[in-house]
Amino acid sequence: MDRLNERYPQVSLSAEQVSRPAADALVEAGDEAELLVLGSRAFSGFGDFMAGSVALVTVARVARPVVLVRADQPVDDEHGPDARGRPSAHTPYRDIVVGVDPTHPCQELLAFAF
Repeated sequence: MDRLNERYPQVSLSAEQVSRPAADALVEAGDEAELLVLGSRAFSGFGDFMAGSVALVTVARVARPVVLVRADQPVDDEHGPDARGRPSAHTPYRDIVVGVDPTHPCQELLAFAF
């Protein structure tokens, strides 16, 4: 937490150790938050993004928006490649995909995504 506080002094951080299953604690915390952000890693042997069991259970149960962040990717990877082919904070953001069901209202989902 000390390193995070040093790197992001403008963000209020707190920590809590819980004795119940992680997904239960995250669902409870997510119900009190505007947004729940969970880390995820690529598993050895797989190059694609995969969510772990805690993330899958949490996403299925929480009522708030959830963002899965790939833990091993630097922040610059959210941007498109520059002239050298590398992600750069000076290039536009990468494309995003938003899945919607046109038979249900989706304005809030689209507003969140963009």
